[in-house]
Amino acid sequence: MSSSFLYVIEIESHSLNFQILLNDVPVRQPLDGRTVNSQTNVNQCIVEGANVVEIRLGLPPGGPEARADDSGSFQLRLIGGEHGREPGPEAALIEFTWDAAAQPLGESMATVFTKEFQAERSFGRWHWQDSPPAPLTESDSQELVQLIRKIHRALSNRDVSALTELLKLNSEEMARAMGIEEEMLVMGQSEFFSSLFESDGWRMEPLKESALVFKPVAGGRLVEVTRAGGQPVLRGESGEGQYASSFMFGRVAGAWHILRPGS
Repeated sequence: MSSSFLYVIEIESHSLNFQILLNDVPVRQPLDGRTVNSQTNVNQCIVEGANVVEIRLGLPPGGPEARADDSGSFQLRLIGGEHGREPGPEAALIEFTWDAAAQPLGESMATVFTKEFQAERSFGRWHWQDSPPAPLTESDSQELVQLIRKIHRALSNRDVSALTELLKLNSEEMARAMGIEEEMLVMGQSEFFSSLFESDGWRMEPLKESALVFKPVAGGRLVEVTRAGGQPVLRGESGEGQYASSFMFGRVAGAWHILRPGS
């Protein structure tokens, strides 16, 4: 493994809802039609050998006829290369531009593109790959609710140590994917939460358990938990800004753990 090799998805989207999945793991999915021009490191979703990118698009509620501007557009590039080097044309593993005439959309999300590519570099096996692809039971849902309560409690109590423990498996794999020491990643994570908690007026919104939505992904090996409409499951705010997050959970040694941040 080369710690300096990066896979990056570049997205330009205007007036469309979109979902990007890599190996059926959600990478990005803003569902409010806002303009997006972003780059997302997806090393943590790359598996050895064949990988599959899927793009789903849809119109925001009301469709283009409800907007003064109906110029919806979407472009995506997946590039892979050494960190610090300007990528050449050969770095583009996947390129896609949505054609409105060829692929008309409705408000329901529709798959407009699927493509497989071979990973030049990979970063080891992920916990979610070995998580059993079992159907989500009522007991599983209750266990996930209990885990989300723990996360909410840690955020409400400004408990950095508890958050570090809850995020441990995610931190281990994210550090490996980014090619940095886990201690460095955890340090940065702790500094972020400490700064957030020290802000004036820090508070968490109440956890709305009745609004939770459980979505199996990665063939049932992961479960993404959000609120209705893909909204973040947890929200907090202070005088200096807002915090919002969702999570993806998987079974490891028979227990549920946070394995990825939400998309």
